[in-house]
Amino acid sequence: AVVHPGDIDGLAVYVLGDALARARGSLDRFVRRAGELGLCLCIENMFPRLGPYVEPDDFEPIFKDFPELKFVLDTGHAHIGDTTGRRITDFIERFGHRPCHLHVSDNLGLSDDHLPVGRGTVPFNAVARAMASSGYNGSITLEIFDDDRNAVVESRRALEVLFD
Repeated sequence: AVVHPGDIDGLAVYVLGDALARARGSLDRFVRRAGELGLCLCIENMFPRLGPYVEPDDFEPIFKDFPELKFVLDTGHAHIGDTTGRRITDFIERFGHRPCHLHVSDNLGLSDDHLPVGRGTVPFNAVARAMASSGYNGSITLEIFDDDRNAVVESRRALEVLFD
């Protein structure tokens, strides 16, 4: 099961400590319940507008406190607002032993466009190299929001070439 770590926006930014504590409390309940049910629980990286779980550093304390928690890397989310160009590969290098799934889409770095692979600026060559180095051999969901069904096929073919 995949969870978002919490959308903290609006007035919550003025009581960030309280909002983070509530998000952390919810995560604690989710992790415990998933354990009771025998489910693998995964947390997904977010993007700046839904702050604060955006950077790899944001996840260090979560994974320390919840060692059973796995990670879903969303390539589109990781690329939004990335001024260094390294956020995606930093996630893979730091948490490559934790991923249980990939959410793959492309964008231009400004919003969660869910473009087909190769139509934006996500550095998919670097992502593929980093994932191969981490030994990842799990599942991928193409999160392509396009009226043209061929866009999903195009993305799948692009990933087959990248991950071959």
